[in-house]
Amino acid sequence: MRWWVIAGGVAAAAVVALFLLSSAGPPFDSHNYEVNYTIKLTYTVLGQTTTVTGWLLVGEGPKGNYTAYVLRLPGAGDAVYYTAAEGGRVYSAVCFGNHCIKGSGGSNWQWVRWWQQAIATVGERKTGTCSHLGYTGEYIETTGKMNLGSWVPGPVETSGTYRAGVCTVRGVPLKLTVWGGVGTQTGGQSAVYSVELDVSAVTVGPFNEAHYSEILTKVGAK
Repeated sequence: MRWWVIAGGVAAAAVVALFLLSSAGPPFDSHNYEVNYTIKLTYTVLGQTTTVTGWLLVGEGPKGNYTAYVLRLPGAGDAVYYTAAEGGRVYSAVCFGNHCIKGSGGSNWQWVRWWQQAIATVGERKTGTCSHLGYTGEYIETTGKMNLGSWVPGPVETSGTYRAGVCTVRGVPLKLTVWGGVGTQTGGQSAVYSVELDVSAVTVGPFNEAHYSEILTKVGAK
């Protein structure tokens, strides 16, 4: 067989393989996914800016769901939180250093359901397309006004605005940005507070049974 016949066959097979991969779509959806995010939270209070970083791992599949996140608190070390749901029961653990507090019960926190409900109940919406990690998805942005109201004690007037944007692929959020600013007025004195949150996926794929089992062990379900 001539070499160009072999080369042609290999090329044809490669084209077919690429077509099948591109037409199959992402290997995850809102019922079967695992996403690893980086977190950056920056807030400014009375001119002083603080930044908190960390990461967040979230997964959901037919067996249950799991969450692990770490926040690096300035001057206080790392705070680690785990939760996992199995058989209709929710387990959790909060750790500081080598000390962990485990518990069970509470709400079955699901990342996709949470953001869907949050986006559906706030402000004005704009939609479009977005891209993250090589995937094209839907972009939703909401804006609105907020008032801290009874959250701030005393005769303090507050008013502010927020803007939130999320990029989702097959129902799974891959990038979330939130900005909020609040001004206060009391006794002739004014102050401005602001917060900015960036949650960005670094990896995404299907539900990971090994990670699910590992977190179930950490929270005492096994």
